[in-house]
Amino acid sequence: MSSALLALAASVSWGVSDYLGGHFSRRLSPFAVLLVVDVVSVLPILPFALTHGTDDLTWKIAALGIAGAIAGGTGLLAFYRGMQIGAISIVAPITGLSATIPIVVGLATGDHPSHWQELGFALALVGVFLAAREQHPETGKVRIASGVGLALVALVCFGMYFVPIHAGSQEDAFWTLAIFRVAAAAFALAIVAATRPSLRMPRSWLWLLCLAGLLDLGGSVGFTLASRNGLLSVVSVLAALYPVTTVALAMLVSRERVARLQLGGAAVALGGVALIVGGG
Repeated sequence: MSSALLALAASVSWGVSDYLGGHFSRRLSPFAVLLVVDVVSVLPILPFALTHGTDDLTWKIAALGIAGAIAGGTGLLAFYRGMQIGAISIVAPITGLSATIPIVVGLATGDHPSHWQELGFALALVGVFLAAREQHPETGKVRIASGVGLALVALVCFGMYFVPIHAGSQEDAFWTLAIFRVAAAAFALAIVAATRPSLRMPRSWLWLLCLAGLLDLGGSVGFTLASRNGLLSVVSVLAALYPVTTVALAMLVSRERVARLQLGGAAVALGGVALIVGGG
């Protein structure tokens, strides 16, 4: 499978996982959701690393995997919290702009975007501006929508995840992924130990969160394998299309309603990302 298709598959897997995580973050502590997702996703990948990884597990691979885990874990926590207090269909498209960070890194190392991609950057920024604004129900004044600040934190953190994981994949994709997942689980355990949230949940919810964890792992596998042969700027933007799936599920399954201006902004932001993808 080509690197582009792997990255797109990663975006779909992440999109479904993020919808499930965001859905249950409104009913449970985001810390509890993060713990289940990260712990479940670490278990299946270790045998693959032991059988398919190289024998030379370097400190560079370990450092890149840990850096990706800290950035990704922080971003996922902010993402869940943002969807807890705000609309999934607003928070998700904003975090989709996380691909701008690896694009900037690519530009700094010699990449040159096309005019279509430059237009995509502009549209994406305008879309975020529109999606981030909502009208106060009582005063009628326009304000920043709930969850937008956390979405911006997730945007930066997710962008910082792409860069070290891509770099580590050039060394050894499976060991990078294994170190990332182990470090992410350790990060989640440390956060839960410090905050001590309630971990009680119905068994049916637990199974669905386990599914979210496996889908999150599937996205990580797809992106890591895509990164072995694909360009950072290309695979990152393709993988960052996950909000399309998340927003579609929020509207179709949860029947989430948002203001037309915000919905239009989200659509413009996603259109900008599409131009960045297709304009290369």
